[in-house]
Amino acid sequence: MPNPNVRYKTRHFLEFTIDEVDVDVMAGFVIIHKGKEYDCSLQPESITEHLLINEVYIPLQSLTEWRRYYALMGRTEKVEMIDR
Repeated sequence: MPNPNVRYKTRHFLEFTIDEVDVDVMAGFVIIHKGKEYDCSLQPESITEHLLINEVYIPLQSLTEWRRYYALMGRTEKVEMIDR
């Protein structure tokens, strides 16, 4: 199914609500900003910590990386939230 948003070329995107918390799961995360593609896929060297959920370790990137992604997406409210 084609991605309906031309700002992204993410291969897989799923949304869940777990214990009233919205969780997005992405694979092959790509942001299009000013005509340039930014590959934001999770790479082993970008993993800064793991979260244990139901005996499964979930790899996470840093808030610094996510601040950059939100800036590329034009999500200023998220950038400001991280900066606070």
